Amino acid sequence: MQPKEYARLEEKLFPNQDGYFSRRKGFWARQFQNNPTRPQIIFDALFGILAPVLCFYFDPIVFRSFYSVNFFGFMPRFKFLVYAISVIAIITLLFWLAGMLKKYSAIVAGIFLAGFLCSFSIGVAILPLSFIGLLFGIGVLGFVPFVTATVYWRNLKKALEHSKHITFKESQELPVFLGFLLAACLPLAADFSLSRIASSALQVAISKDANNEARAVALTRLNRFYWYVDSGNLIDEYQKERDEVRKTAIAETFKAVTNRSIENADD
Repeated sequence: MQPKEYARLEEKLFPNQDGYFSRRKGFWARQFQNNPTRPQIIFDALFGILAPVLCFYFDPIVFRSFYSVNFFGFMPRFKFLVYAISVIAIITLLFWLAGMLKKYSAIVAGIFLAGFLCSFSIGVAILPLSFIGLLFGIGVLGFVPFVTATVYWRNLKKALEHSKHITFKESQELPVFLGFLLAACLPLAADFSLSRIASSALQVAISKDANNEARAVALTRLNRFYWYVDSGNLIDEYQKERDEVRKTAIAETFKAVTNRSIENADD
């Protein structure tokens, strides 16, 4: 065997715990090994914690937009739900990477499952926009949710593997389900309740029969939960409405939701 060939073969081998040599794991196998390396921890912190926070803060089009008339984005309706799931998953990942949640690894796995599904769903939803954005040099940011989903999936598998050493296999499913319930189902329930509140407030706000006090309360709620209101529908109703009283109510509602005049909505 030539020296170069021997060197290449040696690079593929490494000693195991018993001192023997075995074939080195492939790239993807190393990404999901139980003992994370320092670069992997740094990568998970960057793309599982920092990158999502920055994407939400500088979001130009998904949940809010600096280019539309009402500053609403592509998916404003899911703003609270995504934010709530992401906050829970990000905080959990932060403490998990710090080694502070090992005793609750099964519950953590359920939370990471919710984070994975949330991130992956966002990535799929904005995929067409991401491809279009590549033409302008910013579309690569649209693929960050897929990287974040990979981070959650990797740590999900590690949490499940770790939980096997502290729980019985038969009882592993329950804490995983509880973690998923905490990170996904509770935000879903809260989102549903808030959407019902916003829907009821909208009906009162645009009604011509509502008194001033009831309308003021409704407008305050809509201003607080503006992302549940489709401002495009308000513009359509305003343009079709012939009753001046209700037309004024719609205009006031639009103002409360978007902080802009409905007469200048097309400017």
